[in-house]
Amino acid sequence: MKKTIHIFIALAFFSIFGYGQDVRFGFQTGIGSYKMKDLHDLNKSLAAPLPSDDAIINDLPPYVYLQAEAGLGFLENRFSIGFVVSAHSTGSRVYYSDYSGIYRFDQKISDYTLGSIFKARLFRFPKFDIDSYTEFGFSTTTLTTDEYFQIGSEFVERKQTYDSSPAYIEPGIRFNYRIKKMTLGLNAGFAVGIGDTFTIIGNEIVILTNPVTRERILADWSGFRFGVTASFKLFTIVSHHPGKQ
Repeated sequence: MKKTIHIFIALAFFSIFGYGQDVRFGFQTGIGSYKMKDLHDLNKSLAAPLPSDDAIINDLPPYVYLQAEAGLGFLENRFSIGFVVSAHSTGSRVYYSDYSGIYRFDQKISDYTLGSIFKARLFRFPKFDIDSYTEFGFSTTTLTTDEYFQIGSEFVERKQTYDSSPAYIEPGIRFNYRIKKMTLGLNAGFAVGIGDTFTIIGNEIVILTNPVTRERILADWSGFRFGVTASFKLFTIVSHHPGKQ
């Protein structure tokens, strides 16, 4: 299914190539917040039996993301279509220790996304543009858990790695400032995640569940995205219209 959609996006991209104008490449970095409700609930379930209200040290906080994009403008650059690749990550820790021992549960989660992006100009001023954009894509998410028990001099440590293949759609607004061939932009968007279950890498039969509620745990990267973009015009393609020589 993913392969078919990516092929369709590629065909659509190249079908308008002869009518394109600016070919651009850009980088973006910013802060993303990530819903991850099921993983939050997992931390709460593991922390509940511990004799401390502060056992959850970090709980999947907002974190820096990176993104690269390539796009092709058309219809006098009022619209553009292109591809994006991005990387997101966050993590958490449940921790408690006293005279008798130590308990620690760490989660590290990362995500690599390949998607398409469509932009439409809403307003144009002498040096500024305001665009709307919509991204859609699929990702590969990796979750690593590390659980550690220690009582006296005895300890047990269990590490496990899971993967998941969620999808997302992200509408947003971008404010652009044009400087010759370079454009600096500020963007604000909200990603709606389409969650997928976690399975052990190498054994997709085993699905990650909450040990207390027995509910399946989904990768859900829904949340706000606030970023800064720098893009560059690589070259311009002259449009060819029927009837023109």
